[in-house]
Amino acid sequence: MVEAIKKVTSHIIVNGLLNIALGLAVLINPQGVFDISVGLLSIYLVIIGFINLFDGLREKKRSGGFGMFLAYGLFYIVSAAIIYYFAVDILRAFPFILGLVILFSGFSQLFRAIHFRNIPNINTVPMFLYSAILIGLSLFFMFNTSISLILFFRIYGFILLVMGALDLFFVFYLNKKAKQ
Repeated sequence: MVEAIKKVTSHIIVNGLLNIALGLAVLINPQGVFDISVGLLSIYLVIIGFINLFDGLREKKRSGGFGMFLAYGLFYIVSAAIIYYFAVDILRAFPFILGLVILFSGFSQLFRAIHFRNIPNINTVPMFLYSAILIGLSLFFMFNTSISLILFFRIYGFILLVMGALDLFFVFYLNKKAKQ
């Protein structure tokens, strides 16, 4: 049991430290982390694309047809180019889409609050407040996409920091319980 806990804790420590490092990097330089991430993803897709192209050429020699390898290879390479050149535009659409989803949720909550208003012994004020917050938040995301994008990165960095700290706390907790 103690050996299993030691093995698990070493992985948790590495995961926690990586989360903290990435979280700090995102908080300090979100644009740099974004650029590096887009570059790495594009390189990965190009490599996978070329592997599929070479597999297609090998399949052509073996059976006379490319099979699906050629299509997959071209798809990955084209996807890499699209992601590399249009990543900012694709990402700018994300807050708007998320805003639409939150707006739908807010109106759904509002209709639920209106429905429950007629039922006795149910306080609908928190429901109305929650729906108003959701609708307001959705409008913020939909009409301030550049500000909300930066806010997303900051929140993501903060969440990574919290996850890393909780992982390290969990390791100390496990070690304490293992010694008992």
